[in-house]
Parts: sequence; C-alpha cells; structure tokens
Amino acid sequence: MSNSSSVLSASAPGFRIRILDSNFSGDECLHYSGVGQIYSAKSIPCPNCSNFLFPAINLSFSDYRLEEILKWKMAELHVLYCAYCAFYMEPYWLKHESNLVLITGGFRDGGEMLQNINQPYNCREIDLTPLVEEDYPDNVEFKNLLLKRKRAPGVYHQIGGVPLKDINYIMACCSCSKQMPFCGVLDYDDLNVPLYEDNENPVALIIGDYDSMNMYACTDCSVIGLKWAR
Repeated sequence: MSNSSSVLSASAPGFRIRILDSNFSGDECLHYSGVGQIYSAKSIPCPNCSNFLFPAINLSFSDYRLEEILKWKMAELHVLYCAYCAFYMEPYWLKHESNLVLITGGFRDGGEMLQNINQPYNCREIDLTPLVEEDYPDNVEFKNLLLKRKRAPGVYHQIGGVPLKDINYIMACCSCSKQMPFCGVLDYDDLNVPLYEDNENPVALIIGDYDSMNMYACTDCSVIGLKWAR
C-alpha cells in the first residue's frame, strides 16, 4: 500500500454501503434501504412532486463502528431521495428531529414526474464493508476504475471516506450556516435498490447519467446535505 493511500485511509475511514439483493420483511434490521416495520421516521412528501421520499439509506448509530466515521447525535441517520422527480438537481438538506425529517432546498419545477414508482416501498438490508485502498481516488488508476464503474459491484454508496467528484465542494448547514464536511455518497443504483414500477419491475434510483449525490453533515444540528456530484 502506498504511503499516500495509507495516510488518506487513516484520516478518512469509511464503509462501502451494500444493499442486499432480496427484500426484507422482518422487524429487526440494523441498517436498511427502503421502508419496513423498522422504519422510524415518518413518511415525508417530496416538496416538488408530493410523492413520499424514498429512504434510500437508513443507518443505526447503535453500530459502534459508525462512531469513528460520524459523531451523529441521533439514533438513526436517514438519507431521503425522490425517485419520482428532479428534486435532486439542486442541493437540499435533511434536518433530523426525533422521528421527523425536515426538508429544505431542492429543485422545484412544479413536480414533473420522471418515473412512476410503486408504493408502499419495499425494504432490504444493508451491509457495511470497510473501505480499502482501491476505494480511495488518490491513485489515478483506482479513481478511473471507480469513475468508469469497472470496480465491482459498480455501485458505490458509502459513509465516510472521500468524494470521487466535486472534491472541493462544501455545503453550509441550513440551520447554523457553518460549513459541513463531506460524510458519504448516495450513488446511482440499478443493482439492488428496492424500487419497482408497473407490474413489480425493478427500476433504478436515477441520479443524472450514472452520477451520484455527495453527502455533507452538520452533527451539531443533525443535518445532512446532499449535492448532485457530476
């Protein structure tokens, strides 16, 4: 392992978030994508199209491994995304308050529908795997493989680590206006995300043309910011 990768990995630890490939119907699941009996946040409508936002990533901070990644005050972290419309095209903020998530910002075009998603949403478990040297973009070869999605599995949700795109971009918190550091990635997902359309056909979580959303966090205000990384 190169010295630069060792320093980067040590200073920015993280986990690859892998959504498992089958739906989950139980009531005990630590980390998950979608909605089930275990989903603690209330259903939140999209400010643009009024459809319920999709809880793409739900992480429980009872998992001690996450303490090193993010000093999150809440019991859970919910990453909400509209799978129906273009709300993601402008930065938006998710302020966590008990069992409610307040939404600020986002693209508003009157709610034009881009996909017809089935509801209620399904649920799938999430597995967390520590990031390794090949997951960090300081090495040009590794970065190119990631950007071209040639490193398995080709979908790169993550918590912690460093961004692949818009590396110098910083979001300000919607509550305190302080700069929020990078905290993860919500990726374009046509692999295992539990989204379906007519006749239960699997459909992708679409972010531009195979792009992703960079995530930023204000732990003081329990705010997650998302910005389209192109």
